Amino acid sequence: MTNTPDHRFQVNLSGIIHILSKHLYSGPDVYLRELLQNCVDAISARKLLNDSFDSHIDIELIDGDNPTLIIEDNGIGLTEEEAHQFLATIGLSSKKGDFSEHRNSFIGQFGIGLLSCFMVCDEIVLITRSAKTKGSAIEWRGKSDGSYSVKTLKGDVQFGTKIFIKASAGSSAFFKPDFILEKLRLYGSALETDILFDDGNEKRIINETPPWRAVDRRQAALDYAAENFNCEVLDVLELNNDIFNGFFYLLGDASPREKPVVQVYIRNMLINDSIEKILPSWASLFRGVINTSDMTPSASRETLQENNVLEMAREQTRHSISSYMNSLPTTKPEIFDKLIRQQSRLLKAIAIHDDDFFRLVFPHLRFETNHGDKTVGELKKRCDKVFFVTNIDDFRRISPVALSLNYGLINAGYSYEPDLMQSALRLNRDLELSQMDDDLLSASLKDMDEEIDDFEFFKEVVTETLEHFACQPAFKVFQPESLPVLYSQGEDFKLQRMIDNSQKKTDGLWGELMGDIGKQQASGELTLNMQNPLILSLCKTTNKQALQASIKMLYIQSLLLGHYPLNEKELDTLHYGMWDLIRLGLKGE
Repeated sequence: MTNTPDHRFQVNLSGIIHILSKHLYSGPDVYLRELLQNCVDAISARKLLNDSFDSHIDIELIDGDNPTLIIEDNGIGLTEEEAHQFLATIGLSSKKGDFSEHRNSFIGQFGIGLLSCFMVCDEIVLITRSAKTKGSAIEWRGKSDGSYSVKTLKGDVQFGTKIFIKASAGSSAFFKPDFILEKLRLYGSALETDILFDDGNEKRIINETPPWRAVDRRQAALDYAAENFNCEVLDVLELNNDIFNGFFYLLGDASPREKPVVQVYIRNMLINDSIEKILPSWASLFRGVINTSDMTPSASRETLQENNVLEMAREQTRHSISSYMNSLPTTKPEIFDKLIRQQSRLLKAIAIHDDDFFRLVFPHLRFETNHGDKTVGELKKRCDKVFFVTNIDDFRRISPVALSLNYGLINAGYSYEPDLMQSALRLNRDLELSQMDDDLLSASLKDMDEEIDDFEFFKEVVTETLEHFACQPAFKVFQPESLPVLYSQGEDFKLQRMIDNSQKKTDGLWGELMGDIGKQQASGELTLNMQNPLILSLCKTTNKQALQASIKMLYIQSLLLGHYPLNEKELDTLHYGMWDLIRLGLKGE
């Protein structure tokens, strides 16, 4: 046994450990992933030597106050020279040099993985023997103070590497049997090399066949989703190309707040279960799992490097997902119908941000209309014209009149729908869809077609009464006949009312400024239905006081039905107007 004096790491080790734990890695638990990855890469390297051997990875936990974890593989191992070169220098990796032309055969390529163990231990002991030179085994012992030693071992040691790490103070939680088993299954269950875990009470193989290696891949993919994704899967799409093999799941319960993520395995080892760089931004309906040998992980091994391979993968995925969605209405109409029913809100959210997706789904989206829930196409088939409003109160107010005119009216007052309608107007100019406003509605109503006795008196009193509320009358004929009046106000008048209400609550300079803004002249409009029985009865009265009281209450009623806020003057009318009508009724007037 040959001893060598202590050596120093070619780096400020304490500073590197701080960077690894605080900035590069997501947490200390990744040490298990790094150790497992080193084992896999060592076995891959030995296979390149054309050695005939049955690969294995054995992991043993020795419990105690400071538990010890032992990880052993029968991979390529290291020589003493390689131990000095690769274990004590940041940026040098055994996957470079002799194996550089086979870099895609390895997961890690940055030479920092073993140092992650110092996040949970103070000393790493490594016994290794190189299958390449078949020389003597060595023991490498590294400490968190930045020193390490190497000594040559005598005796017959199998090719490969065996690592011993003992939990440092405060790190025992990362050495619990259940924790280790969970992480080994998370990162390594899809590996082809058997991984044996011995926790002192039970030995078990943690490997499972991943869906991309299963005989019945579709069923295996569905089983995988049921176990790994907490969501409803409507369908699964298998994608195999030059870059990856994988599956993408169409979800029935995705949320607009969720981002489209993919679980990424590199050479059958999980890198990250929520990578956002592969699916297009509009594909929130999907989750994915892929296995690749060509994509390159970042230094942290928790995301992917931006390069041409990733860009190609992203483009192929976008094309495949788009083709799948375009074909879904005809190839799997029952799934598409279910998607429309369950995910209408999310589909609308996606469509306003992606024109191609809009063109795909808009013809199938259903909206609240004055004929029930309909698509725009269905509404066009049964109505002379189709309009939309972007305010729910406007829809309630206008809907009965639009129905009588055989106009289809869409309530686009819910989330995403106003923008969706603007996209429809922008992208499809032949759609024959318009936004309904009060001017357009008023122009659609019929003028009076016959004279009414004493109409001038009626008109004069109505005009005088409504002028008190900055409102003008209009006299039209419209359906339904049971609706006596219809109130509307333009955007200018809405702004003026808002300013007036704010000004009453504001003093000083700000109130004066708002007063100047609100000086523009605008008014609302109350359209009286000249075939409504109540309006016709009011036309016949000669009692000006009774007529005024009635018109005031009809005006207030129309505001309430339209969910318009009442100002101070209108609130007073609401409070006292009913008493005026009762008083006049008691007098027999």
